Amino acid sequence: MASEGQDEHFWMGGRGVTASAHYDRDHNLFAQCVGQKRFVFWEPGVWPDMSVHPFYHPRDRQSQTVYIDHGEELTPMDRKGGKIDIEPYGYVDLKPGELLYIPPFWWHRVVSSTLSMSINVWTAAMESTMASTLNDLGLPKLVSKRSGKESVAATAFFLRGLVEALKKTPILDWDKITAPLKRHTHSRGTMTPLRFISSIIESRFVNMGLAERISAFECQVWEANRCPKTHAFEASDIAGINIYGEKIISHVLSSLTKILKKDRGGLHVHGLIGTVVGDYVERVGTFAVGPNRMCSFLRCVGHESGWKTMQLVDDNLEELRDGEL
Repeated sequence: MASEGQDEHFWMGGRGVTASAHYDRDHNLFAQCVGQKRFVFWEPGVWPDMSVHPFYHPRDRQSQTVYIDHGEELTPMDRKGGKIDIEPYGYVDLKPGELLYIPPFWWHRVVSSTLSMSINVWTAAMESTMASTLNDLGLPKLVSKRSGKESVAATAFFLRGLVEALKKTPILDWDKITAPLKRHTHSRGTMTPLRFISSIIESRFVNMGLAERISAFECQVWEANRCPKTHAFEASDIAGINIYGEKIISHVLSSLTKILKKDRGGLHVHGLIGTVVGDYVERVGTFAVGPNRMCSFLRCVGHESGWKTMQLVDDNLEELRDGEL
């Protein structure tokens, strides 16, 4: 019987049974009892290539490469011979009596090499607790209490400011956070916060054609020139939004700082940021505009033409921002 904070499962299947590429949010101890399984691993930072399903999708945490496993045609996407070209971190052939540890947010694909019986136990991880409790911090008043264009613009400002603050924190290395993204897009130089947000949405909805297969997302006909161009805020509203942004970043860093002490080179921590921030951005966007409009809204949040000019209505204060946030 599982103890509090643990989740135990028994797995049985024939040769060739496959668990498509996915990640777990908790620590995973996996024991092989009968037969053999092959685990292929990728570090958390490959999220731009894996194209995880949206947070509220039934296949949450699973890569959209699952459709290639099923032989489906996907457009648009880059592929070679029907397979996504993602270099794995490594692999393990797990035999009877062997125990495997899988860290939180590490991608893995599992194939039964023979008739197989296995047991695994998930236990709560600091990373998953940090990610799941972000909602407990609430949202800025302008985002949560008002409706219409005012709330939508405030949400855009809040999310952009959040990623900008993440970029500036000295505890994390922005270049390491965005390195996988730059490899995926073949980009050079520093990745902007707007491009980071845009890439999160593109990886989840666009790159492997999910928006085309699920028309309810209303994202397949998105056009940048239709994004809102400007909005005016009161100084007190801006201050309130910034305070909440600082709370979110502080919450994230309080956990990740402890993990970084044991994470040589920061491969684990910097890699999972894209997934954790992506889930949070998606949840906030869904709250602001609903699930159907969320994709197109967040594409505007991540595009330089969306809310290009944000002004303060206080006559004694100059324009807050004109151009990229």
